[in-house]
Amino acid sequence: MKNIFHLIITAGLVSILLVCCQSQEGKKQTESLYGKQIVAIGNSITAPKDSWAWITAQHFDMELTNLAVSGAQWTDYQGTTVDTNPKPVYDGVHTNNVISNQVYRFLQLIVPEGEIISEAEGEKFHTSTPAPLTGLKTKNSTFDPTIVIISCGTNDSSNGKPIGDPSELDKPYQEADRKTLYGAINWAVSIIRKC
Repeated sequence: MKNIFHLIITAGLVSILLVCCQSQEGKKQTESLYGKQIVAIGNSITAPKDSWAWITAQHFDMELTNLAVSGAQWTDYQGTTVDTNPKPVYDGVHTNNVISNQVYRFLQLIVPEGEIISEAEGEKFHTSTPAPLTGLKTKNSTFDPTIVIISCGTNDSSNGKPIGDPSELDKPYQEADRKTLYGAINWAVSIIRKC
């Protein structure tokens, strides 16, 4: 896989982009966004059809793929399950409603159908990665995102999930503790950047 897009981890930056577009200089800088594809990953502030993700896509005439799900959080729950189903069904305790599962779905969209998603540096993405994880991108697909935006964190803080130690950000992503905010961010961002 190649590095094909930019990764943004904040909804605030989207607001800044929209405001900057109002000035002449801002318009020139954001002109290159028009007509591109954008992927949104996150929770309830991103998931609805009238969210900031939809407004941003409309404003820049971008094609939006929204993988966000209400209630999602960065950190793995107790007993988190891997769920690569493109239309997830939640089990009442939401053990599959985590950012890592949205990242798996994203990977499946960018890798050709039936192709095993290569394990970076010869190692699994994480100990719970389904094996084999295969791509779903059809031959006729034009999916080629320019920007991936992850907007999440409210549910982690409101549910008292552990932040962890900043040293989690320095670990190889395969060793990141996804039960902490730092570890989950390290894992997700590292995987997406490797694409």
